[in-house]
Amino acid sequence: MKISSALLAVCSLFILGPVAAAEDFAAAAQKVANARVSSAAIPGLVVVTVNGQEQKIQGFGQVTNGTDGKNQAHLPDANTVFEIGSVSKTFTALLLADMHARGVLKLDDTVAALLPAYTIPQYQGRAITLLDLATQTSALPRLPANFSPRQADNPYADYSENNLRVFLRSYQLTRAPAAKYEYSNLGFGLLGQALSARAGKSYAELVQERIAKPLGMADTGIALTANMQNNLAIGHDAQGKTVANWDMPTLAGAGALRSSAQDMLRYLQAHMHSANVKMPAGLQLVQQPQRPTGMPGLQIGLAWHVQSVRGQTVVWHNGMTGGYASFVGFTADGQRGVVVLANASVNVDDIGMAALLPADVGNTGGNTATDKLSANQLAEYTGRYQLAPVPSSISAPGQMACWRN
Repeated sequence: MKISSALLAVCSLFILGPVAAAEDFAAAAQKVANARVSSAAIPGLVVVTVNGQEQKIQGFGQVTNGTDGKNQAHLPDANTVFEIGSVSKTFTALLLADMHARGVLKLDDTVAALLPAYTIPQYQGRAITLLDLATQTSALPRLPANFSPRQADNPYADYSENNLRVFLRSYQLTRAPAAKYEYSNLGFGLLGQALSARAGKSYAELVQERIAKPLGMADTGIALTANMQNNLAIGHDAQGKTVANWDMPTLAGAGALRSSAQDMLRYLQAHMHSANVKMPAGLQLVQQPQRPTGMPGLQIGLAWHVQSVRGQTVVWHNGMTGGYASFVGFTADGQRGVVVLANASVNVDDIGMAALLPADVGNTGGNTATDKLSANQLAEYTGRYQLAPVPSSISAPGQMACWRN
């Protein structure tokens, strides 16, 4: 699951290089995707591009379908199923916006009001709201301190709702909610729990009822249908080793969904306000900037990052699990959109951004891109980041390094 989302977007934009006069957006993404597959970093991926009325779904490399790996490798296509990781957060945010639009709840409702059986921490009387969770400003940590997976290759599987309650009961916030952006899988998992409690239905049921079925997304969900299982691409880690699929029974709202390129095209079109797609209530709301992130040009809506680049506003989110990576983005004017789904835990943001921004993608074969920043800018981000499970590091003074595999 992608952790340092906003930071990686900045890296991706540096990688893209200077503005070109005119390059077909699908071709730009294809250029990067071909390089990634040719380098054997990713076994297979699918890229969806929307440019005005033009739509394209293109597969690259090879995937093996099913859960036993016995099927013959083939080119991935529109129906190939992938884990989408943290892109699931945008579904959770859309459920929130939909319930807000229906008058079921308000964004400023407290989490405690929806989860009376939980003890939700406060800071000097300031309670955590649903908006705080949806904008990554809840002051909750990235993961709970009692997150100790028994299965390294399926880390969320044994984290129970009781574990979550125990952690929240004892945790003390170190700052007021809304004071600072801090990406939190815990926060979005808690948001999923709160929405489920208010609706009286499971998170999986809510996704089906409010999003998947209205949009005709038959191959999107948590539990694999027979068709989804037959079309599921086997995942790989960053070293190319096959890995287990992830299960997230308690923190599902943070990253439990699986989907196909065909389904994600419909999801993308809905967010781009296509007249051909029925739109759930709340789609406008999720894209509206709500809070700053503390990074230049980058704000956050409900889950979605809203970024200004070279005079263009791009709305995006990415995701990663132990064996998959994803990226979904579109321009705020609704003219261009992209989905990237890969069966390896290798960052694919640059493929997505190549399709969104009229840029010369430059050299796609290198492993490192750098950009000069001041020591003060770098100091805020110094540390080592675990990107499920691809490590990156940032050091000061002088350079920020983003490794592409």
